[in-house]
Amino acid sequence: MFTMQRICLPLLLFFFVSKIKCNVNVFIHVDQIVVHNTTAAKGQCKGDNCGFHIKLCIRGNSAICDESTVAWVNMSGLQSRVIGEDIGDKMNPLQMDVNHTMGPSSVLKVSVYNNDSSALLMEQTMNGANQWTNGSQYILGYDQYMTFDLHNSILSVTLTSWFFCSDGYHGPKCSVYCRGDPHRCVVDGVQYCKNGWTGPTCEDNVNECTHACANTYGKCQDTLGGFICHCSEYAYGKQCIMDNDECAKHPCNTGTCTNTLGRHNCSCPSDVTGENCEELIATSCSSITCSQHGACSVKKGKAHCSCYFGYVGPDCSIECKLDCLNGGRCVRAPHGNPKCVCPPGFLGDNCQVQDLCYSHICHNMGTCVQKGSNVSCLCDKGSFGDQCEFYDKCYDLPCKNHGVCKKLHKGEYQCICPHSWTGRNCEVYNCQHASPCQNHGKCLSIQSNPGYRCVCQSSWYGNVCELYDACVSDPCQNGGTCLNNLNDYTCTCAKGFMGRNCEHRDLCFWNGKPCINGGNCIVNSNICNCSKSWVGVQCERNVNECLYNPCGVYGTCVDTVGGYKCSCSTYWTGKNCDVHMKSCAFNPCGDNGFCNDFDNTYLCTCNAQWTGRNCEIDVNECTVSSPCQNGGTCSNIAGDYTCNCPRGWMGKNCETDINECQVQNSCPPNTLCENIPGSHECLDCSTYTCYHNSQCKDDINGPVCNCSSTGWTGRQCDTKDFCHETCTDLEINNGHCPSRCGRSSECLNKQDGYSCHYDPCKSNPCQNGGSCFKGHNDFNCKCGIHWAGKACDQVNYCANNPCQHGGSCINQPDRFKCSCTLEWIGTTCTEKNYCYPNPCTHNGACTSLANSSTCLCSTEWTGSFCEKRNYCSKNPCQNDGICINGPTHFTCNCTENWINANCEQYDYCSSNPCKNRATCINKPGNFECHCHEGFSGVTCGSAIDHCLSSPCQNNATCTNNPYGYFCRCGSGYMGKDCTLDVDECKLNMCPPMSTCYNYNGGFDCRWTRRSIREAHHDGMVKVQSFTYRTKYVLTTERKDSMITGSVVLQSLQSAISKAACSNNEKGLFVPYKMEFYGGIQNLTFTIHCAKGKYQNLVVSNVGSYCDSELCRSIIKNSELSTL
Repeated sequence: MFTMQRICLPLLLFFFVSKIKCNVNVFIHVDQIVVHNTTAAKGQCKGDNCGFHIKLCIRGNSAICDESTVAWVNMSGLQSRVIGEDIGDKMNPLQMDVNHTMGPSSVLKVSVYNNDSSALLMEQTMNGANQWTNGSQYILGYDQYMTFDLHNSILSVTLTSWFFCSDGYHGPKCSVYCRGDPHRCVVDGVQYCKNGWTGPTCEDNVNECTHACANTYGKCQDTLGGFICHCSEYAYGKQCIMDNDECAKHPCNTGTCTNTLGRHNCSCPSDVTGENCEELIATSCSSITCSQHGACSVKKGKAHCSCYFGYVGPDCSIECKLDCLNGGRCVRAPHGNPKCVCPPGFLGDNCQVQDLCYSHICHNMGTCVQKGSNVSCLCDKGSFGDQCEFYDKCYDLPCKNHGVCKKLHKGEYQCICPHSWTGRNCEVYNCQHASPCQNHGKCLSIQSNPGYRCVCQSSWYGNVCELYDACVSDPCQNGGTCLNNLNDYTCTCAKGFMGRNCEHRDLCFWNGKPCINGGNCIVNSNICNCSKSWVGVQCERNVNECLYNPCGVYGTCVDTVGGYKCSCSTYWTGKNCDVHMKSCAFNPCGDNGFCNDFDNTYLCTCNAQWTGRNCEIDVNECTVSSPCQNGGTCSNIAGDYTCNCPRGWMGKNCETDINECQVQNSCPPNTLCENIPGSHECLDCSTYTCYHNSQCKDDINGPVCNCSSTGWTGRQCDTKDFCHETCTDLEINNGHCPSRCGRSSECLNKQDGYSCHYDPCKSNPCQNGGSCFKGHNDFNCKCGIHWAGKACDQVNYCANNPCQHGGSCINQPDRFKCSCTLEWIGTTCTEKNYCYPNPCTHNGACTSLANSSTCLCSTEWTGSFCEKRNYCSKNPCQNDGICINGPTHFTCNCTENWINANCEQYDYCSSNPCKNRATCINKPGNFECHCHEGFSGVTCGSAIDHCLSSPCQNNATCTNNPYGYFCRCGSGYMGKDCTLDVDECKLNMCPPMSTCYNYNGGFDCRWTRRSIREAHHDGMVKVQSFTYRTKYVLTTERKDSMITGSVVLQSLQSAISKAACSNNEKGLFVPYKMEFYGGIQNLTFTIHCAKGKYQNLVVSNVGSYCDSELCRSIIKNSELSTL
């Protein structure tokens, strides 16, 4: 620390920080200023006006400072000073709202100048990587600060900087903006917990007291979402890290106070001592010990003064007549006014008011309000409770998609969601209710916006599977590349292939003569189809199109490779010179006339000075009209003429008389100049006439007629004075003749009377130094720059031209108003109007934002610029259906049980009321089931029993099925209902020497002599696999007949049928023929199983189905074989 002269030294502090969106709060605290070389710092300055100023510039890569703020720093002499809360004209620290990335690219440049000579005393530059910020991102924590020193041989400056996001901004770079919920911010699916909160949903309070106020100068108290540091008398600020200027409270009594970091030093006079110069050195009392303003006593060997009221200090020498209550202490600076220094918890001029808010905590950014002896918390929006400890989360409208927020206990909430949405905040789409996914896409509910995701079927894509990918089926053949279009595709074919799907071989290519110059090979041929500009086998020869005269009569054709060009004549254009141009487009009349366009030609209407087809000939006005008057000489020039006028005349045509009397020294002194046409006369009383017996007198300005006492007026007393004809001779002689119009009007004499003209300026209506000018029956005031209004009675708030960028300032009674140009908006036209020109189409309302704009569309339109038709504007989807807007129409995603284009039809079929695969048809108010064959009833639940009417005859078995019934006929019958008899006799069923007799259901074989013999048990059965419709042969080697009568035959047929069909089902035995070969009998037959289920025949099975011993004997002695 250095001692210096006591001189007043002002210090100016400038900060330059960008202010684009103001998303970062920057704080810079001036901690200390030390002067090392007083002579160098002072320079040539004399007196108390010496000093220096400091300029701080924050910038990025540019050399230009981004923003600035100015603070005057009071220096008591060129002494080292630790600066507290009071700098001079502002509070310390200085706050700036900026939009500057406090990272590696940030530069802080500090320059210190001599205030008198502007000499540069110190200049240092620090980068943001590690010298004055914490490097790569903003310093967002309350406990993160950066203190840095700047010094050279002349002086040192100590600064502390810290930064955090402005209100509403969040994220590591303060680039995410959202207000509302004091706990968290969710943008694009990313959650940011705000300062003071943590946890999965930012609902847990952070105890900042684990790190905040981490010094000896403050005591931390945690609150919901924040903390409070109770600072000692030596510090102040959010975390009590900034030094408090204790000297502002004058603690040193009669000594001199010097502030230091964390404390102060008192320089005491010779008669006092102690830390604050509070103890007397004297050991005994005298009459002057207490300055006669207190009672002296000796305690512990030292004198002690008990001061009377109104005096303080160790010797009661300081007059301080304030009654400080509640432990307050009266202090007074030299040459200053007394004031009370109050203890914590009290305030007021006399410390008479208890500061109840000192110990009353208001949470969630609430503000403590004290009214008398009562204290309460003024809660911020959304919070409530005695101490704002609860937050109504419904205030932030957490429920999305038209959900209704229901307030619960202690600030909790519940979202009542519409049918189509679910989740805590109705942010998840209920895919089970109604799927937005088109074309059979599967809807999956998700947490992020828009609440669902569509898993599309093959060939479909898009947010709701609305777009068809025609390339999925790989339609392009032979190596062709598929390019998907909207619901269509195009194929880019490999060389040698052609067609929509590249399905054709390009025979021209494969035959070695590919088509060139845009020609295409004809399918299934090797012939090229050439464009109109080429011919030849491969389209290799250019066509001379000029042979066909494409340019017509107004152009010249020039043949080119693959085409032609037309060189058009004047007034014609177009590819074929077939478009006529307006003749006046070439300005044939120049500047001397107006062109009138006609078909294929033009006509010039010339100015008066020109003539000719194209107004190119000058008109000689001197010969045509002789325009020069009063002897002037005419001279013709191009497009005009000039007149050389004689003396006394001027003008274009010498038509104006020159008033020589207006020229100085036209007449000698004491004469009056009178102008006459082309000349002038100089008059005195010898040549000047005064009428009505008035007297003429030569004056310095010429002759003057004295009209007094004549009743006439005018320069020559030749006008009757009607305005004063009522005056007496005495009034006229004394010059006090009043006007007949009074004091507020001007009287004007006329030829035969007078008239009164109101003079509004006679009452001096213009205030504040304004000048009055008469108008039509009114006055106008010309005001000074700082005044406005009819009578200059209003302050001119527009005096300093506050409206920028060409805005017009409109003065109002208590403020100004800027009428900005279309490109700018804001109070002073400083904000860019992003709504000009208006980007919103279809009458959309544009709102200009910080660096963009947004469109508020009418209900009929949607999109960023209201450019898309909103087919959903009239809410066409009924019964809570969701309307999805499309390019050309809308689509309704209906809720459960509703169908059709507008969800207007109740889906009675949604519960599948129709049974047995019946078709359900919705009808107005109900449903209708179309049943399959075999079923009936309202829901087709009843099967039709076709066997109920016993349609099968002759003991046949009826089997019901959905399509009707099936009759299983007994032996001897056939037909649908078993009503037709089988004529076995036609099948040669009877052996030789017997006669067949047919009857309904059977037949008989009769011999003349019949005998029944016992069957022999010799023979053998051979069994093979049986298949449907296979013919079998039963062969028996017997000397007697195998079969004797229809009863035996029927038993045999039944046994074989049952053995051949599965599940013991009786089949239909169909005999074909019976043959006899000398004792050998062959019976040919086949089996029809009703259900089509067959099984292999075995010997034991066939015999087990016989119902007689004779049947078993025949089978046992028989052989079965297949044909």
